[in-house]
Amino acid sequence: MSKEFEVTIPGQFPLAATLTIPEGSNEKYPLVLMVHGSGQTDRDSNAKGMPMNIFKELSEVAATEGFASIRFDKRGVGASKGDYYETGVQDLIDDATGSFGIFQKTSKHRRRECDFTRS
Repeated sequence: MSKEFEVTIPGQFPLAATLTIPEGSNEKYPLVLMVHGSGQTDRDSNAKGMPMNIFKELSEVAATEGFASIRFDKRGVGASKGDYYETGVQDLIDDATGSFGIFQKTSKHRRRECDFTRS
């Protein structure tokens, strides 16, 4: 079992994201950052007309194995702001870096649940 939190990754264009944490003990969990491949995909790795939910399923598997995870909608996709067609490679790198950085600014409760030394 796992618990999910909807979070926003701040930046030039705020990104909608989901943090998944294993349910159970109060230990710290290593963090998996799920980064997309090419294409207009949302946080669950779904493309228009091709719902696969790969990242959602992987986050659930990771949680059963004791890992927290974060996945996010690309710029201009799903609930994220921005324009997908104006997004370059460096923008995608910045978004991935920013999604990891959110944990240093998130609530104390969630920070206690993620072990950043093992991410």
